[in-house]
Amino acid sequence: MKLNKKKVLTASLAVSLVAILSLGTLAWFNDTKSVTNSFKVATSENDTDPEFSVKVSETDLEGNETTTGVTYYDVIPGDDIAKDPTITNTGDYTQWIRVAVTLNKAGGWKAAGGSLVFTELFEGSSYGLAANVGTDITSKWLLVEDEVAVQDDKATWYLYLNRELPAGSDEVLFTNVNIPTEFTQQEMAEINNEFDIVVSADALQRDNTGDNAVEAFAYVNWTAGTAFVDED
Repeated sequence: MKLNKKKVLTASLAVSLVAILSLGTLAWFNDTKSVTNSFKVATSENDTDPEFSVKVSETDLEGNETTTGVTYYDVIPGDDIAKDPTITNTGDYTQWIRVAVTLNKAGGWKAAGGSLVFTELFEGSSYGLAANVGTDITSKWLLVEDEVAVQDDKATWYLYLNRELPAGSDEVLFTNVNIPTEFTQQEMAEINNEFDIVVSADALQRDNTGDNAVEAFAYVNWTAGTAFVDED
C-alpha cells in the first residue's frame, strides 16, 4: 500500500548537482598537419589553460555562485526544485557548447514513476532536437534525444547550444527539476533516499569548425560522451 505522498520524504531526499569545472586546450590538425586547421577545445579534464575554458556553475541556497553543487533537504514528492546550471565561456575565444546531463540511480528513479523525458524532468528553457539544427532557430538548446535509456543505472542526455557562446558570456541550461509525485518512502529507500544530477560541458572553438555546434563537433570527430582525440 502506498503511503501519503506528502509525508514520506520529509528530510530524507537529497538532490545534488555536481558542476564540473571544465578547462583545457588540445590541438586538432588535418591530414596535412597544417596549423591552419588547429582547433582549440575545452573539456572536463584537468588542463588549466585560461585562454580557452568553460565553467559550469549554479546558484546555491544563499544566492551565491558555486561550482561544487548544492544539496537539498526536506524535499517531498511533487516538488519543483530551483536549479540553474549555467555554462560560462571563461576563455578568450567564441565557442560552440555541448552539455551532458546525467541522472544517477536512474533505474530506481524510473521504477518509482520518475520520467526520463528531459523536457518533463527539467524546465526553464526552450528545447528542440539536434536533428533539426539549422532549421530550428527558436530553441535555445538542441537535444540529441528527449528520452533516453538507462545504462549502468544512469541516464545521460546530450544537448548542444543552438548558438555560439562569445567570450565572457553564459547560458542557463534549465531552472527547475521536477520531483515525481509517485515516489513513496519504500521506493525512495531503494535508491538510498537520494540521487544526483551531474552537468558537464564540452567547448569547441567557433572559427573554422562549422556553422553550428552539431556540425562543428562532428567535423572534428568529437563524439558526445568521449574524450577529445587529437587526430594529428
